[in-house]
Amino acid sequence: MSRVIKIFLAVIAAYFCVGLGSASATWVPTGKEDAETTLWFSLAKLTPAACARLKVIGCLCCAKADRVKTTFRVEKRRVDGTDKWEDVWYYEVENKWLEIPNDIIHYEDDPLMPPQLKLEGVLFIYNGNLSCFWPPQRNGGQLLIPKRSHLPD
Repeated sequence: MSRVIKIFLAVIAAYFCVGLGSASATWVPTGKEDAETTLWFSLAKLTPAACARLKVIGCLCCAKADRVKTTFRVEKRRVDGTDKWEDVWYYEVENKWLEIPNDIIHYEDDPLMPPQLKLEGVLFIYNGNLSCFWPPQRNGGQLLIPKRSHLPD
């Protein structure tokens, strides 16, 4: 079976396993990517919490994961029983907003991450699970926080 057919079948399988609807896997290695993107994808790691939960050896997933290109939003939610608020991130699938697990979110600025990926935000699926998420950022590593629909008074 040719490499192209294997890649195509892997993308289709991931699409149906996760049920991503309008979201799509947009990065599968072809060998034609620019060096900066290829390097970043090969070195990106799960957060320690996601690595423990997903049981990924070495915590490297992104070189083998599929990137899901979709729309993101963030809202504020009160932490139960406290006066504190937390950010809750969502991604869009078939006009529905699904929550991104907090343990996969990278809030740190990754200096190796290509600028275009920082602006877009990056969500990965690996073995049918959401595995890594870097929220969209502005230049300088600041999180790009879109208009929130539920802000505290």
